[in-house]
Amino acid sequence: MPRRRRWALLPAVLVCALLSGCFLADDGDPVSVEVEGGELQGVARDDVRAYRGIPYAAPPVGDLRWRPPEPAAGWEGERDAEEFGDSCPQPGAEGGLAEGTSEDCLYLNVWRPDTEADDLPVMVWLHGGGLTLGNGDLTDEIVRGTVADGVVLVSLNYRLGRLGYLAHPALAAEQEADGEEQVANFGLLDQVAALEWVQENIGEFGGDPHQVTIFGISAGGASVNFLMSSPRTEGLFARAVTGSGLGNEVTPTYEAAAEEGAAVMGSLPGGDTDDAAALRELDVEEVALLPTYQLANQAPVLDSVLPASVSDTFAAGDEAPVPWIVGTTDRELLDPSFTFLGVDPVALRQTFVAGLEESALAAYGNAGTFDAHFLNDLVFTEPAARLAQQHAERAPTWRYRFSITSEEGRAANDGAVHGADYPYVFGDTEGDPQTPGSGALAEQVNECWTTFATTATPDCGVDWPQADDGALLDFTLEGPVVEEVDPWVARLEVAAQALVRAGVGTE
Repeated sequence: MPRRRRWALLPAVLVCALLSGCFLADDGDPVSVEVEGGELQGVARDDVRAYRGIPYAAPPVGDLRWRPPEPAAGWEGERDAEEFGDSCPQPGAEGGLAEGTSEDCLYLNVWRPDTEADDLPVMVWLHGGGLTLGNGDLTDEIVRGTVADGVVLVSLNYRLGRLGYLAHPALAAEQEADGEEQVANFGLLDQVAALEWVQENIGEFGGDPHQVTIFGISAGGASVNFLMSSPRTEGLFARAVTGSGLGNEVTPTYEAAAEEGAAVMGSLPGGDTDDAAALRELDVEEVALLPTYQLANQAPVLDSVLPASVSDTFAAGDEAPVPWIVGTTDRELLDPSFTFLGVDPVALRQTFVAGLEESALAAYGNAGTFDAHFLNDLVFTEPAARLAQQHAERAPTWRYRFSITSEEGRAANDGAVHGADYPYVFGDTEGDPQTPGSGALAEQVNECWTTFATTATPDCGVDWPQADDGALLDFTLEGPVVEEVDPWVARLEVAAQALVRAGVGTE
């Protein structure tokens, strides 16, 4: 059946454009399903059954703020599951909190084909937004491409910013007194809780809990890496896809993060306290608006959920040994994007290239190309390539580069920017009028992802080589191009050298 929908090009700067949809009013037929908490009434429309706003954990409010997620309470009778739940607190575009947010936000959404098919593969979408913005509110249009391929699709909200990622001496003392492990990554634990809910309940939606694929882009891709690196996720997923998911971030120790957390919380009225109960009484808006920069290494934190950085975990061979697709766009972030995310791009380039200027110029060809791509190679491309080759020693691994953009986009940005792959991954076959052939390309990219979720191999009309020897698939305007040898290998070697010299990378 043809799948047609419409989308607009994503902005070049704001990561949050990746991630959120909006609820579209439904006038479809009611459909019911019984889950662990009770009965849900969703809606069937245009060959898709949708169940939205399903609680997968208790509201993290009051005494549950800055605690691991607790089980959600059940309900009597039939629960309306036609609308999304509130998003987790986050800054709004006009200042203050974004509309439709509250701390009662731990909800997920499920879409499945409007058939009686069973044992379907499951794809769990982790939204991006720098661990500070976003939600799981995917539009009806964006989900249909994936669901039409016979997939059960799940999306979720998780705690964000300092409400989701905080180490603090008062919380550490409380955890020790209660005999609990050190936890600072509450948002990551929310993702774990959602995956546990999927294991327990997805069969009621026709999904196969043994065929769960986690996937995401930007902070969603980074979250995939964190989940692959966490000892809490064994058995919760069988495959993974990471888009633009970092991998070289310096993850602070719990102790260092607690010192920084105390200073940040101390800037709020009533926040200079060693009393965990007093912290929980702080105004939610003031806490949610505190800066939390993922690229400035303020989140996540090393704790019992993530005991080692992604880089160290993969280097030690301790990540989940599941089939994996990993990749980046060919342009990623522009300098204003780095600034928005708390990083001075000029200073960072100067710091990392010091002493390597000659080899960098030879690898990049000219200063303009170096300025445009060096930071993205450090932050995105080099770790994707290195982690892919490390993981390929333990499980089938495929790497990609996403280069599809319009002529105007390439002229303006020198490539496909961060998040440009988002509508293609979901199979938006309507396409972008500025990019000829984008509809067919989107259908093929989506097929790569859904066949991977179904068979553990991306079978999508091209012989995509595994990443054992550094090979990759470049999604271009002319179609997928196999690169047996990465043409950027010299650039990535310079980036790797710069990371080692800075004490970030590994030999």
